[in-house]
Amino acid sequence: MKKLAVILTLLLLAALAGGCAVVPALVTTGASMAVPQTASLAITAAGTVHKTALVAADERDVDDMMSDKMLTIQAEAILLTEPGTDVEAMCLNGDMYVAGEYDTPEDRETVIRELGSLKGVKSVKGVLKQTPTSLVAQVEPTIRDKHAESVIQAGLIKELHIKSANVDVFVVQGEAVVFGVVKDQTEAERVETLVRDLRPGKEDPVSVTSLLALQSAHENGVSQPNDLFALKTRAQMLAERSEKVRKAAAVENWRDLEELAFLLPAERTPWQKARLKMKHRILSTANREQDKQARRELITLSSQVLKDTHISIESRLVRTLISTDNVEVRRQVEAILNDVAPHRAERLHTLAMN
Repeated sequence: MKKLAVILTLLLLAALAGGCAVVPALVTTGASMAVPQTASLAITAAGTVHKTALVAADERDVDDMMSDKMLTIQAEAILLTEPGTDVEAMCLNGDMYVAGEYDTPEDRETVIRELGSLKGVKSVKGVLKQTPTSLVAQVEPTIRDKHAESVIQAGLIKELHIKSANVDVFVVQGEAVVFGVVKDQTEAERVETLVRDLRPGKEDPVSVTSLLALQSAHENGVSQPNDLFALKTRAQMLAERSEKVRKAAAVENWRDLEELAFLLPAERTPWQKARLKMKHRILSTANREQDKQARRELITLSSQVLKDTHISIESRLVRTLISTDNVEVRRQVEAILNDVAPHRAERLHTLAMN
């Protein structure tokens, strides 16, 4: 995933721009859409394997292919200007797919925002991981990633014989991310299996994540399996989840709380208000408590509730309910949970049976 390779590719595309005229010719002649296994493939100057425009093997129509190619070129040009990222991009049926690393959360924001703002891009999907801060932690994984990537891609050149040959693989921190357009789910599974079989090394092999787009889903206007990998900016995440973030995140056991707390630090303010209110409630209960041990535990709990940033109030209360041996603490915590989380699974009578 070297930016030099992108520069060379862009120069090559510019030099061969006139060759695009061959694309419609392949379709308008009424030739069969089947492709021989010996279809030509190209290797860039950086050694990264890239498939050429295998028009006859691609499930997309010509207009979509040309639009996607132009959007991919625009995306690559944008990524060249972002020094805090090392990201590959590929547009398929209007969805921009990315894989790579970023230095800071702000760099991640920039990539998603800039690529998502390109005219014609419907969404940004992919796998982005933060670059390790330690140089030692960067070097060995990078060497391993590049080796695995080259082995898998070379294997695809040798073995790929399915109808849709428009497939690319990028390895990011031990995760092989598969891009491309295939006919349907059956074909997607065949490609994913092939990539798994091509992984080098028997011990600690890279994982495989398929972001293959299904042409059948695109043509029928239904959701893609890879929609789960849609990437959002902080503003987009907040717009989609603002009501839940503002009203419930600090109390409910919500699985996205940790991610949002990291990506949306400014939104901790409403959460802190809920936590401060809960702290005062627990302290008031502690002050009325006659049992000294129970009072100490409740005071500690009130402090924990306020300081927590990555777990919800409900989770903290449930942990206390499970861990404490003090009957009075259990009774008081149970009463609070009955108020703020009446639908939870953990109950005193259930715990008493264990």
